[in-house]
Amino acid sequence: LAEASVNASQSMDEIVNISVENTAATEEMAAGAEGVEHAIDNIASVSEETATSVEEIVASAEQVNVSIQQIAASASELANMAAKLTEAVSIFKIS
Repeated sequence: LAEASVNASQSMDEIVNISVENTAATEEMAAGAEGVEHAIDNIASVSEETATSVEEIVASAEQVNVSIQQIAASASELANMAAKLTEAVSIFKIS
């Protein structure tokens, strides 16, 4: 009976130790999960900022494209004006 009581006491001690270890492991896992959640929140935030920046870059690129088209049109007009001016001036002869 004494031996059974000692075995039961040892078993209870083992159960308590396992329970304490499980509690500690659970707390560590919870802390790790909080860290992962924080990291995911940071990634989401950076992703949103990146998406916003990309949208701004696209808008700027579109504005640059419009400006380039306007410059090309102006250059074409200037070329036409230069050709007409050259034709108009060609009647004058310098001697």
